[in-house]
Amino acid sequence: MMLTYGGTDQRHQIVEEILNCVCVDQTYESKNAVLSMAEDQFANYVLRTAIDVLGDCPLRERLFSMLVSNLDDLERSPYAKQIVLRVKTYMQESSY
Repeated sequence: MMLTYGGTDQRHQIVEEILNCVCVDQTYESKNAVLSMAEDQFANYVLRTAIDVLGDCPLRERLFSMLVSNLDDLERSPYAKQIVLRVKTYMQESSY
């Protein structure tokens, strides 16, 4: 809700936290929160919302950069399909 209805500063703070956090998954492997969320059945919705509401800004570029660099892993995840589509669209539009 905060990503959708919050102000720009609030959105940026939330995304900054996601970018800077590390999660431990079910196999006890440390992973950046962005990647962990993209591969999660429910959390990928939050990440998709963040991508959609950020607009063009450096924070969105950082988010996409992290996703692009891990695209191979994301393509193997059953829950990251919508994230992968957004990343591929971004890559086409920005000549990444």
